[in-house]
Amino acid sequence: QKSLLRYALASRTEFPLGNVMRGGSATLHISQQPELSGGRQKGLAVWPAGAAWPAAVPDLVTALGEASPNTMPLVVELGAGCGAVSCALARGSGLEVLATDGDEEALRLCEQNLRTNCGESSEGKWQVKRLTWGDRREAAAVAAAVAAHG
Repeated sequence: QKSLLRYALASRTEFPLGNVMRGGSATLHISQQPELSGGRQKGLAVWPAGAAWPAAVPDLVTALGEASPNTMPLVVELGAGCGAVSCALARGSGLEVLATDGDEEALRLCEQNLRTNCGESSEGKWQVKRLTWGDRREAAAVAAAVAAHG
């Protein structure tokens, strides 16, 4: 059943965002490349948990707003893969998002999906950075981006 669900998700390109935006519902358009995973579990396709995230965005925004009413924090997604969760957060919540992954192809796909769904990164809504576990230089670059946010 797990492989059937993963196949069904990998064949989709549209994921409903639901009523999280002020203008009503919207649809995320997510490009995926599960065939490039080469038998390994990589972030080139939307996983079941990633497909469920858009529905949780309103509750997350409410909780963050209650915890910090004057500012909305930067959300850092570790292992963003193709970026479905980052897209849901950046487009549907008003949150700024920093998506990270250690795989170059996943980063390319993530950036493409963020640009498609959320506009250009120059608007300050989202960033993509490489983060490979154990790489101190990459970790320092991510930490600097978080510190620059405030």
